[in-house]
Amino acid sequence: MAKFLIRRIVFLVGTLFAVSIAVFAISELAPGNIAINVLGNTITPDQERSFNAQNGLDQPPVTRYVRWMFGSDWEAAALIGDRVVRVYDPEANRSLWFVDGPENALYRYRTEDSETMIRIETHHSTRWHYRGSNRS
Repeated sequence: MAKFLIRRIVFLVGTLFAVSIAVFAISELAPGNIAINVLGNTITPDQERSFNAQNGLDQPPVTRYVRWMFGSDWEAAALIGDRVVRVYDPEANRSLWFVDGPENALYRYRTEDSETMIRIETHHSTRWHYRGSNRS
């Protein structure tokens, strides 16, 4: 019985891996240019190259597959220098990215002089605090 279960689990993992490769391949081979679809058809070649570099679309397919499977939060954290977390905003019905800063506060849109534009006091808070602007 144990052999049967182990064999089924191995086939399950193999099938999931094959399906993930098929879905990734179909999405990669789909016609169209993501940069043009997102930025519009009047972008310059430099803007297209910049968009592709910022989103990792200029990387080899194996690298893009790994990022697609496992996410790129760890890469963002390495570039930013702090842990990156995703917070769900129920009003907008979407997730937003924040930097997990000092004192367990989440930050977004910090400027070069470290002035905080948006800060969430705790991980569980849904209130938005605007600093450096006239909003309250």
